[in-house]
Amino acid sequence: MDAKVIVLLLAGAVVGGAATAVVSSSNNDEAEKDADSKARAEARKDQQKREDRISKLASENERLVKAIEDERRKTSAMKDQRDAAQAKATIQQVKVVNSPDAIIGELGNMYASNNELNQRRRIYLTESLVDAGVPALDAIEEFFRSNKDAEPDIAADRRRDMLDRYGITDEQYVSIEENIASLLQQMEPELAADRARRDAERQERRQQDEKRRADFRKRMEEFRATLTGLEESEVREKMGDFFRQSREEYEQRRREERERAQPEDQPKVETASDRLRSAVEGNVQTLLGTQQFESMKGNRSLNRMLAEIGGDSYRRAVGSDWRRGRGGR
Repeated sequence: MDAKVIVLLLAGAVVGGAATAVVSSSNNDEAEKDADSKARAEARKDQQKREDRISKLASENERLVKAIEDERRKTSAMKDQRDAAQAKATIQQVKVVNSPDAIIGELGNMYASNNELNQRRRIYLTESLVDAGVPALDAIEEFFRSNKDAEPDIAADRRRDMLDRYGITDEQYVSIEENIASLLQQMEPELAADRARRDAERQERRQQDEKRRADFRKRMEEFRATLTGLEESEVREKMGDFFRQSREEYEQRRREERERAQPEDQPKVETASDRLRSAVEGNVQTLLGTQQFESMKGNRSLNRMLAEIGGDSYRRAVGSDWRRGRGGR
């Protein structure tokens, strides 16, 4: 083979290798551009999702704030209407009375409530009776002989204040009260069993605590015996070590008790108290509407209202026990 042919072959090999390298480099650049484009697209999607979530949360927050404000305005309007009606009724009762008999009769009407207007009216009428002087004595004596008396209806005032405080009507109050009483009666066997369970658990825990206290007292006496004859600084050091160790043992024991009482993978046990509370709250939600119900749950006034309306029987039925969150509430 002559030199020209060899040169041509070498030149072809060099050119072919260079072309291959160029094509390979071009392919790599295209792949990097595609990967970078996909990454940017994914980043834009993630950013859009975050912006959508933020927008949704902002809208939900705005809706809740508006609902709360609407509920406040509604409650304030109801209170203003009630106050106006009460003031109108009081104004209608106010009339010119001059005779002692009429004054005493009007005084009795002013004890239907103990609000400020009625208190002021009673003071005015009493002063008028005093100003009447001797001519009023016969009417006063006749009133005493009639054995009639009147006292402010404090319970009615408290009820009106509660209705205003929670923004409910008297009809809703009565309905909630009757529903709670009915549920308490229907669920009494379940609630009694629930109370018995809680009482048994408390009794068992008291016995365990008493046993541990007795064991600790015994250990303490034995430990004190080992301190006889030691320097004061050494006694303080040993006492500190003893109590630190005792505290650590106590905390470890409580953790083990909680784990045994309710393992993490075990679902919460629904109790009769839970079912009673759910039934009562479901009825309240139906009566008041979801918006007012959620608003009262949000500002924690719902449980206070139910406790006031349901009284001691309801409070005892839904009361907490020591296993709160582990089969109890």
